[in-house]
This record gives sequence, structure tokens and C-alpha cells, in this order.
Amino acid sequence: MKKILSILTAVFMSVTMMTVSVKAADPFIYIGGTQYRGTSASGDGWTYSREGTEAALTLSGANISGTSDCDAIEAYHMNLTIELTGSNTVTGTNDTSIGIYLSDGNLTIQGSGSLSVSGNRYGITVDPTGDTGGHLTITGNCTVAALATTYFAIVANNGITLGEGLGLIEPEGGQIRGGTIYDSSNSIANKATIGPVVTVTFDANGASSVPEPQTIVKGGKATQPDLFLYDNDLYYLEGWYETADFS
Repeated sequence: MKKILSILTAVFMSVTMMTVSVKAADPFIYIGGTQYRGTSASGDGWTYSREGTEAALTLSGANISGTSDCDAIEAYHMNLTIELTGSNTVTGTNDTSIGIYLSDGNLTIQGSGSLSVSGNRYGITVDPTGDTGGHLTITGNCTVAALATTYFAIVANNGITLGEGLGLIEPEGGQIRGGTIYDSSNSIANKATIGPVVTVTFDANGASSVPEPQTIVKGGKATQPDLFLYDNDLYYLEGWYETADFS
């Protein structure tokens, strides 16, 4: 019996002292239906580079389409930054398609260009694996328009962050809550545009009520306020002046 117990003890000790190494999944990306597992690639209007799990995709006048079994841009196990220059289009083409899909990582879209991205199910989707990734950041001076034929324009399961000077242009009156864009009726939007905006505030020159500020597209025009209260009377806006004495 002692011999058996000593053997069992030795086996138990050897099991408890074992260490298990788990290899992280290798990053890879599909661009236009072609898979890239290396650290660099290029195509018509785009270049791709990766160092470890940090990857960069520059779009410069690119027009990327998906295939019958692949989203237009589909990336796994990486933090992907998309740099926009000029006008770019990314289109998912099959019945279950997504324009841009990222799993197990964070997505950043930045630059000074524009991106029009569409898919049947979703325009842009950023999914985490467990608690890792799933966040979308849009920054810089870029414009990103997303369209989904059947479901949602943009879904980022761990939130959406907009850089300074960017805002939700469409849907008008909509809002970003967490990682989803809603329209003014609190329905999830299937069409959304994020881009440069400015906030216009009104100085009513001593009136007892002031028109609400307006957020408008950079380079656009504010809407003239209809009526405002001045000394308990309603007044129309007659004109704009640079000085308080109308000189």
C-alpha cells in the first residue's frame, strides 16, 4: 500500500507542477477577398503593414469589394488603424456581408479623407473576444458614411469614441449610445455619417431667452431661429450685427 501511495503522490506532484503554454492566435486580414497573414501587402489604392498585433491600412482612392464568402475588409486578432486619404469606397457584396469587420481588436479610422462603407447586414462591426477589443475610434478630419441594407450602420460592442471636431451628421437628431447609433425615434440607424462639425451659438443681445445652439456640418449653414423672447414679447430676427448697438 505504501508503494502505491508513493507512486500516486509522485504522479500528482508531476501533474501539479506542469505548465501549459497557450499560443495567441496569429493576426490575419482579408482585403477584397484575399487573405494576408504576413506583415505587409499592397493593392490598388491601399497599403497594409503590421508589427505584432498593431496593424495599419492606408486607403488612398481605394475601391474595395467583398466576395461571395468574404466581407470587403475582414480582420482578426489585431488593433487596426485605417488611414484615409482622398475618397474611398468599401462594399460588402453578398447577402450576409459586412463592409468592415474586426474581431478581437480595436478599430481606429483617421486621416483627412472620406470613406463610404456599406454591407447587407452591417456597415462596420467591431467585435471583442471576451473583454479584449471591440472599440471604434474615429478621429482626425475625416468623414465616414456607413450604410446597412437590412440591419445596422455601425456596431462597436465596447463603444464608439469621436475625436475633437467630429460629430454625428446623419441621422439628424440622432445620438451615439455606447457602441450603437440611434435616430431621433430611438431606433437603431441603418445609415449614419460621422464627420467634421461645428457648434453655432446665438447671442440674443440681452433677450430673456436665447435660441438653442446648433451643430452643423463644417462649411454648412445654420438655420435662422424663428422667434425669441425679448422683454416678455416675441420678436422676429431682423438681421445679424457685429456690435451690440447695431452699428
